[in-house]
Amino acid sequence: MTDQKKTTGTSGTAGTDVGDDDDDAGVGNDDDGVGGNDVGGGDGGGGNESGPNAGGEAGGGGKKSSPLMLAASLALTALCVLAIVWFVRANFAEFREVWGRPIPKAVLVALPLAWLLMVAANSELLRLAVTAFDLRLTFLEGLALTAVTTAVNYVVPLKGGSGVRGLYLASVRRLTVTNYLAQLVSVSVMTLTTASLFGLFGLVVLWVRGHSPHPLLPAYFAATALGGAASVLFLGRLPVRLPPRLAALAQGWDSLRSTPGLWRRLGVLQVCYFFAWALVNWLSLAALQVRLDPPGVFFYCAGQIHATLVNLTPAGLGFVEAFSAYAGRVLEFTPAQALSAQALSRATAVGMLLVLGAWGWFYLARLTRRRGLGTMRPRL
Repeated sequence: MTDQKKTTGTSGTAGTDVGDDDDDAGVGNDDDGVGGNDVGGGDGGGGNESGPNAGGEAGGGGKKSSPLMLAASLALTALCVLAIVWFVRANFAEFREVWGRPIPKAVLVALPLAWLLMVAANSELLRLAVTAFDLRLTFLEGLALTAVTTAVNYVVPLKGGSGVRGLYLASVRRLTVTNYLAQLVSVSVMTLTTASLFGLFGLVVLWVRGHSPHPLLPAYFAATALGGAASVLFLGRLPVRLPPRLAALAQGWDSLRSTPGLWRRLGVLQVCYFFAWALVNWLSLAALQVRLDPPGVFFYCAGQIHATLVNLTPAGLGFVEAFSAYAGRVLEFTPAQALSAQALSRATAVGMLLVLGAWGWFYLARLTRRRGLGTMRPRL
């Protein structure tokens, strides 16, 4: 048993106390192997989330979504649903032909497993990122938290799952809001950069083969890849004075960057996460007799990841479908096949997340009770 206490001061946070009750993983000896590795910050700045997985509160540290924004999001979600219904009715003969084809049983078995693999990869990204702040999550704790986050994002607009995750980490695990935002933004930027690189590769191969994607797409993927790489390398190192909250966020980002080997391991996990997402898309299309090779799947998957940047609808509903239909035109399959594949993917996700999300919620609630937490009040 060791007792360790470390305090760091930043322009946006007052201090961070770290107490480890276990030499190996910073977890106590509860019956289920999870105890308290408490990371708490002092008074300081929070902030609003940004990045591809943004939209929710970081454990109460950011500003709450206004009722007007929520109403606009719900209205846009309803409009997207109506547009999809209208399109299906207008092209019902095509959809009926697609739906009449039998789906291979092997695909129906493999698709949920691919979704589980994607959730597990996302969980490992979270667990690895928070180690930069001396916080250790057990495998089951990280998986449960990721399952709940993803489930909430699929039913609530404005990426409310990020707020649930931030609230748990700040209240139960005592991670400061600023450090939570730092790991959230860093992982999001790396996800975007990885998708852009694979998407750009896929577009180049498709162009060589004679396909005709919009000429702005390669420029967009290249710009986001360069911007993401520049953020990883230079954020917090520019010779400019940043506002206090942004300076605190940059310092948290620098903690991630200065941890030996962390960026390399995060990069490997990002590639695994992208491949898991690509596998989900490949299986969804294969279920409808659409066969894509790796460059086509990379382009298709990268565009979907970018479409989820639109936080106004649950899981990018409507925007992901719009890109899928466009990608189908580029890759020479019909919009009916594209939307049907996306519907199959979403239905599989909802079915998986109903089970995983419910398990994750009860598992995290049990951990919270075991730690004897009273009022869930996050530290900034």
